[in-house]
Amino acid sequence: MKIKIIEPWTSNNENTEEDIKYFESCLSQNDHFEIVFNDDDGLETLESVSDESFLLPGVVKNIIKAEKEGFDGVYVNCSADPGVFQAKELVQIPVVGPLSSSILLASSIGKKVTVLSNTSNNRECEEYWIERTGLGHMVSQLRFSELSILDLLINGDPSYKTFQACKESVEKDNCDVIILGCTCMFHMVDELRIKLKEENINVQIVEPVMASLKMLRTLVEMNLTGSFNGRISSHINEITIG
Repeated sequence: MKIKIIEPWTSNNENTEEDIKYFESCLSQNDHFEIVFNDDDGLETLESVSDESFLLPGVVKNIIKAEKEGFDGVYVNCSADPGVFQAKELVQIPVVGPLSSSILLASSIGKKVTVLSNTSNNRECEEYWIERTGLGHMVSQLRFSELSILDLLINGDPSYKTFQACKESVEKDNCDVIILGCTCMFHMVDELRIKLKEENINVQIVEPVMASLKMLRTLVEMNLTGSFNGRISSHINEITIG
């Protein structure tokens, strides 16, 4: 199986060895994956709807190019799911994003789902992205660790803010499933689960990178795609993308 992983930002945030190993752990041994960055547009992170608008053309072009190159499916590695809905009009291979994949998985195992995102400064953006998936009714609560994406990338979570936010989600919101609302949180998920168990806090954690790549593999194996291609007219299909 050939999987294209699209990073919506520039290669200034180049994947670490830990990132690569985690992608590998989410896929099967015989799977092949390639990573592409959006260097043309020049942003290092995606933290707002305006950021997304700026980066979206490059993401969409890379999705179309992946199909032309013979990839079986595409994973967009950002919890805003940029380009995922647009891809349904443009390509006939499955394209998944972390947010919609995680909500679908979480809602299948629990009744009250919380999305734990980065900073409350971006609450309106997060609410917009959740509603855009069409799955907003499955999310009971939105909480924040108050750690920016760059904080997580550079420093991890030395203050255990993520753990405290998870604890409050259970104690105050009575949630039974928590979705980590940023793909760069994957490195803390094991330690987070251990600490929650030590504190006798009974909640399941859905890590979005693994949720997405596992779902993508299933869609490819079942020959399923979210494509509206052929039912919706798009001039983009007439453009040759090298």
